[in-house]
Amino acid sequence: MKKYDYKRLPYEQIEKVIVGDAEAMTALVRLYMPYIRTLNYGNHDIEDKIVAKLMVTILKFRLDYKAE
Repeated sequence: MKKYDYKRLPYEQIEKVIVGDAEAMTALVRLYMPYIRTLNYGNHDIEDKIVAKLMVTILKFRLDYKAE
């Protein structure tokens, strides 16, 4: 069985992204940029929209989730 070695952000950096740290957000975008570039087919407008959607979505994420 083939084991994949995906790059991941450490949990501490994910927490920083969620609270809006600009450097952590840049690291997140840099991590996903190769995937984003395969989705946009060379169209930079689509690339900008995907990055913006990623940023908006990650800022909506909450860490204070409580299971009931």
